Amino acid sequence: MAAPRHPGAAQPLDRRGGPPGTRCGSRPAGGRGDRGDRGRRPTGGAGAVRRRSRPRTAPTDAEVRVIHSRSSRRRRPPADQHVADWCDALSRRLRAGDTLHSAIVSTPAPEPVARSLAPVLLALDRGASLSTAILSAQHRSSALDTAVTVISACATLGGPAAEPLDRVAATMRRRVADTADRRAQSAQARLSALTLTVLPAGVLFVLAVTSEAVRHGVSTTTGALGIGVGLVLNGLGWWWMRRIIGRRP
Repeated sequence: MAAPRHPGAAQPLDRRGGPPGTRCGSRPAGGRGDRGDRGRRPTGGAGAVRRRSRPRTAPTDAEVRVIHSRSSRRRRPPADQHVADWCDALSRRLRAGDTLHSAIVSTPAPEPVARSLAPVLLALDRGASLSTAILSAQHRSSALDTAVTVISACATLGGPAAEPLDRVAATMRRRVADTADRRAQSAQARLSALTLTVLPAGVLFVLAVTSEAVRHGVSTTTGALGIGVGLVLNGLGWWWMRRIIGRRP
């Protein structure tokens, strides 16, 4: 029977050098681990360190002009079909009883037309008159110019605007049909221009591969000069044919 231990008696050490019941490598409370935890910054609560965000500044006038010029180069003006669809939508809203001002503000437009009308809607929101605001449309094509002129005249002179917009839409659709018809009729001419442009270069390549005399002639100064002049004339002919075929009446 083991003798009772006094409270003040020293506890025996085990083989690891620590008091019985402790694991190897364990540290008592209040050691380095606690000092390391106390040295860390709090991540939340009242003592948390908040990062200061950089103040946002408005773009300067020069930056706005650069951004606008880059977007102008990338964007194309609205096509005839887009303007025709928009005029039809405006005419339907006008026949339903809306005013010209409310029809332009509330009618959804195709994406190219909507981009061009963004300054118009901004001017109307700031209180400008419709006859003045409609003239601020950007990226205007010939089709959009026609629609803008008609809308400006209707807003200035008054009167029903549904019928003039219907006529603009009909005119734009006739343009689209004429363009498609002209492209179909010029298909043979475009194919001929492509053939006359590619065929000489193809024949020269085949002869240079198969004929020793042609390779010798090409390697001389006179032969290289002749080939260069021929390529320049061939490119000019291709450009002139495309200009004739793609010209509008």
